[in-house]
Amino acid sequence: HWFSACLTKLSEEIMTLRLIQARARLEAIELAIVDVDSGLAFQVARERRLDWMNVRSNLVDQWRNIEIVADRLRSDLSVNIGGSITNEGSNPLNFNSRNARFTTGFQFDAPLDRFLERNSYRQALISYDQSRRSYYAYVDGVHQQIRSAVRAIELAQIRFELQRDSVLTSIKRVHSAQLNLTKPPTGSSRIGSVNTSAEAFTNALESLLNSQNQIMTTWLQYQSRRMNLMLLMGVFDLDATGRWIDPGNIDRTLLQSYLDEVDMSQDTLAGVDQLPTFEELSGGRSVDAVREMGDADVNVASEEEQGATYADADSD
Repeated sequence: HWFSACLTKLSEEIMTLRLIQARARLEAIELAIVDVDSGLAFQVARERRLDWMNVRSNLVDQWRNIEIVADRLRSDLSVNIGGSITNEGSNPLNFNSRNARFTTGFQFDAPLDRFLERNSYRQALISYDQSRRSYYAYVDGVHQQIRSAVRAIELAQIRFELQRDSVLTSIKRVHSAQLNLTKPPTGSSRIGSVNTSAEAFTNALESLLNSQNQIMTTWLQYQSRRMNLMLLMGVFDLDATGRWIDPGNIDRTLLQSYLDEVDMSQDTLAGVDQLPTFEELSGGRSVDAVREMGDADVNVASEEEQGATYADADSD
């Protein structure tokens, strides 16, 4: 009897120490602070994201293509100069100026018939407008992703604190069930009282384990969302071993330091701010109007070809 009482007392002390340890570990967990404004995070992404630079460059390339295609609408003057000289006899180096021949020619292409070039120019305008719209859609998509990431982090912070309270409640529940289990049974139904206390203690331990697993899952989700935010801003840095370099607290000071590293805005550097709109390039016409003009030209050309075919048939 004495030995059994000692074992019971020892198990109670061990359980109490475990509960104290669980509570100490729980209170020692501190989340890295994430206090950012989605607008400032969006500015960092605008300057640091490499894929954003590619999309921006694609838009500028479409604008430059308009100038290349528009140059084909102008008149073209080509100057052709050629010359040849032959040798005399069997000596391949015995050249004679009397055998020399020089040719000079001029070729002028007037801008009278530019049907294909005009259609190519209109297609370049339409492609530019499509790229511009795709660029704006990309910018809006990035802005929405960053706002969603910031909100998800704020939600994860709230969930973590709720899970912390849930674990504390589970610890208190286990402690209470332990006290009830060690309390001497009273009344006639002693066996049923002991079984009930043991079942309550087991359920409390299971609830504590589930709460600890949930808070661990919430913590991992919080870290994952922090990494996702850094990735969306284009500042996801890795070390030599390929591991993420955790910057710690993500706040306004950190984001401002990323912006201070940029000497000139990427939009200004690429010239995106100075790009004209489709309406400015097409003289106030919309995309649909330009397409209708192209379709009308195609129909006129088809009618002219059919008329020429009928004329040839009549002459035959």
